[in-house]
Amino acid sequence: MVDIEKLMQENDNFVFDLYGTLIDIHTDEWADETWEKFCAFLDEEGITHPEIPAFRKDFFDLDKKYREDSKEYEYPEIDILEVYKELFIKYGNSVPENLFDISYKFREASREYMRLFPGVENFFNTLKRNGKKIFILSNAQASYTLPEIEYFKLDKMVDDFIISSDYGCMKPDIHFYD
Repeated sequence: MVDIEKLMQENDNFVFDLYGTLIDIHTDEWADETWEKFCAFLDEEGITHPEIPAFRKDFFDLDKKYREDSKEYEYPEIDILEVYKELFIKYGNSVPENLFDISYKFREASREYMRLFPGVENFFNTLKRNGKKIFILSNAQASYTLPEIEYFKLDKMVDDFIISSDYGCMKPDIHFYD
C-alpha cells in the first residue's frame, strides 16, 4: 500500500500518466464500426473519401510512414492532424478549417467507453489542499486528448499537462521529460 502522507511530505510535484491511470478508456481504431461512423460523419460534412478498406489502409499506412520518417528523437511522436491533412488533400478535398474537430470525431467513433477512475478528483483535491503541484504527461494525440481532459475537467485540477503530439517525442524519451 502506498503511504500518501509520506509521499506528500517528500514531494512537492506529482506527475501522472493519463490513460490507464486517470482515465479508463477503450478505443478500437481498426473496427469496421469506427470507420462506418467516421465515414458517415465525413459524408455529412461533404468530405470525399474512398471506401472504408482503402481509407483505413491509407490512414494506417500514412501514420506508419510519418512515424518511420521522424528521426529527430529516439521515441518520436507524430501529430495525427498531418495524416488527416494529407489524406483529405489526396482525396480531392481542401484542408477543412475544423480539422481538429474532425479528428476528434474519429476518436469518438472509435471509443467504446471512457470514464474517470474513481477517487481521482478526491485525490487531486487532497494534493492541492496540501500545496502540491500536479502534472499530466501523456503519450497521446492532442486532437484526441484535449477534449477528454476538458470533459473530465482535469484541466482545472492540474497545474499543467504535456501531450506528446505537441512535442514530436514521447515517453520514455528524455526530451519529453525535459
